[in-house]
Amino acid sequence: MTPIRAVRPRFFTASALSLRGFILWALVAGPGCAPIPTKPKEAVLVSGTITDRLGGPIPGATVDFYPASTSLGAFYDPQRITTDSTGSYALELAAGPYRLIIAPPTNVGFDRYYDSRVEVSQKNSKFDYVFQGFHVMGRVIGSTGTALTNAAIYAQATDPLTRGVTAEGATGSGAFSLLLPAGTYTFLASPDPYSGFPTRFLDDFSIRSDTTFDIPLGGDPVTGIVSGPGGVPLSSLLVSALGSRDAARDRTDSDGRYTLYVRPGGYHFRCQPTGTEAYIFPRISTLRAISSPTTLNFDLSGVEWTGTVRSSVTLLPINGVNAHASPYEDAYYRLAVTTTDAAGRFRLVLELGLEYNLSFHSPGTADLTLPEFVAANDTTFDILLDPAPVP
Repeated sequence: MTPIRAVRPRFFTASALSLRGFILWALVAGPGCAPIPTKPKEAVLVSGTITDRLGGPIPGATVDFYPASTSLGAFYDPQRITTDSTGSYALELAAGPYRLIIAPPTNVGFDRYYDSRVEVSQKNSKFDYVFQGFHVMGRVIGSTGTALTNAAIYAQATDPLTRGVTAEGATGSGAFSLLLPAGTYTFLASPDPYSGFPTRFLDDFSIRSDTTFDIPLGGDPVTGIVSGPGGVPLSSLLVSALGSRDAARDRTDSDGRYTLYVRPGGYHFRCQPTGTEAYIFPRISTLRAISSPTTLNFDLSGVEWTGTVRSSVTLLPINGVNAHASPYEDAYYRLAVTTTDAAGRFRLVLELGLEYNLSFHSPGTADLTLPEFVAANDTTFDILLDPAPVP
């Protein structure tokens, strides 16, 4: 390992003060002032290893050395280094007193170690530390029994003795590994947000020894097709199953198909168009009870509001105007949004029967909102925008 060299000391140069000026400064400053250093401190190669109780390496721990005396801190900066894959570190420091802080990586559920004063010298240059705790390992399992490689794991202590202890890991290699003190924990397995799998909680899980367990994310499959106006399948649309505690999300494929896995219970299903399909208003289903494999298709066709946006001065169409419709009262803060084309035209597809505010915004024009329009039937609008007011 190549040591990291500490920042060079900062000294006053001989030209900074004349001899006479220095004598006058010393007389005024008096005997209470600290002497100016005349040579750098001795350089010491400092090293150490951070391990668990079994001697296993802990990579990714940060080790900080802060000068613990005024004379040292005035000329040497704090130094930080991170342990490598073997849990080791090495760097060069000036000899003297330091405050030592060792912070574990996020998958180790311990507070940082702190020592208010360690003396660095040629005879005292090795600083090791052992994080005591138990290994918690396992996999996050999908519906087919395979291990997911894109899940995050969170552990939160819940008993009084270890309350506040947290750790997090990931299943990048198909498994997770945490190091935790003895205690009772809630574990949360969170898959990729658009994998179709729900998050999973394990409550009141006791850790008193090295432990290995798997977290299954499977559930009853809910599948279907999402289509828009004219029955055209909508791709890349976000479909979510929202339960009292669980939630699962997936994006539709090129055929509009999605797959979600949910545990038995009641769910609202949300269909959220994105990108070029954002002109279609998002839909929220009524509460659906899921207790077995289920097929749910969603039709997002509806009332169509179209029209042209023109300048009230020139009567010419305006390109690039933001047009959006939002319900007058909606707990989900949904909206349909689009932008006018070169001919000033816009198109919005809305849910029948809701009351909407229809708004237009463009640089160089005054904003316009048409409030509380009920989407009862297809409607064509001729919108005139005034120039923006002069400040």
